[in-house]
Amino acid sequence: MINSLIKNLKQSNSFLSFTSLSALAQGIGFILPLIIAKILSPEGFGSYSLSMMIVFFFTTAIVSSSQTPFIVYSNEELKKNNKINKAFTAQLMMFLSSILIFAFLLLAFSNPIAKFAQISFNQLILLYFAFLGIGSRELFKNLFLALDKKIFNALYILIVGIINIIFLGIYHQLNFLNLNSIFIIYFLSPLISIIFLAHKIEFKKISSFSYDNEIFKRMITWTTWQIFGLTAVYLINWGDNLILRYFVSLSEIGIYNLGYQIFKGLISLTFILNSYFLPYITKNINNERKIQNYLYVKRPKIMLAGTFGIIIIFLLIPYVFGYIYGDIYKESVTIVRILLIGAIIALYNVFYTPILNSLKMYKFYQISNIIHVLINILLNIIFIQIIGIYGAAVATVIAYFCKTVMFELYIYKKVQHYSIFSRLKKQI
Repeated sequence: MINSLIKNLKQSNSFLSFTSLSALAQGIGFILPLIIAKILSPEGFGSYSLSMMIVFFFTTAIVSSSQTPFIVYSNEELKKNNKINKAFTAQLMMFLSSILIFAFLLLAFSNPIAKFAQISFNQLILLYFAFLGIGSRELFKNLFLALDKKIFNALYILIVGIINIIFLGIYHQLNFLNLNSIFIIYFLSPLISIIFLAHKIEFKKISSFSYDNEIFKRMITWTTWQIFGLTAVYLINWGDNLILRYFVSLSEIGIYNLGYQIFKGLISLTFILNSYFLPYITKNINNERKIQNYLYVKRPKIMLAGTFGIIIIFLLIPYVFGYIYGDIYKESVTIVRILLIGAIIALYNVFYTPILNSLKMYKFYQISNIIHVLINILLNIIFIQIIGIYGAAVATVIAYFCKTVMFELYIYKKVQHYSIFSRLKKQI
């Protein structure tokens, strides 16, 4: 009993350290655009939002899409050979390919992209460097997770955020803060940050590149599904802008996106849970007792803490926005409050993500993301025309609820003993 208690305390300390660092890192991450919104005009912030929407679209589709396959196959390889050089070789090949793909697409569609984001051709070139920086950040943070170094994954993201803020302060003091300098910041910060943690990478586990055709094909197959699904996730997170761009002004897009930044930050926090638990779930997916403990002991505790935090944000957000922005972004407060309902729903269903991925149920997972985005876009078209930018927030909440219902029904059908429906039936 004593040994069990000590083990639980160690696991709790590891979880708290990881989540605390990750939460701090994510906090700094979404503070950055809030500061930018303070300095730029609503129109300027609208242009910034549309520009970053493009960067994150391609980062999500062609870089982040290989994250989960890389982590899962790395953990399997690490357990078997105490190395991840085969999985890392495949991951590196995919990353280098993504750089070339984005360069080609940016050149091929330079005019429509620049027109959509309201930026110049020179800014388009800097946008490419922003993509390189953000893509590199994804590569390095995933490497730490693949090596089962969760704390350094969180610490790396935190250092990136701190350097972002430092650069932002420097450029602001030099009176040189504009879209150009913001894109440069996104390029430099991830590359400078890895210097501080390079000594924590176990190079012996990734050196001597080894191409394994079987692992590469499996990762490509999984990544292909991830591309469709994560593109859908991206459209869930940024797709509102596509519809808003045709119905409202650039200024209103800026107002909506400021409120959405808070929601997006909270969604990023929920994915910390997926990052933390994915290696654990992968190793214990056949241990029903541990999975039940994860869903019905750990999840309720985290849900309670998360909901409490969201309620605090709901109460304080009018005062925070009023103090920082005055009346310029007054409408953003209502946007945030509507979206906070969606944040609670997203927190609940993120606990199923590592289970679905560990069971290789990625086809359903990505199909559910596609259905999610289709519902979101359809509802956006309807509600934006009725209640303007508030309609986009309402559509987002309803779409997240629909996705949660899909998850529950699928889990109940395929892995019944893990579903909340099965749990409730036993209690009745």
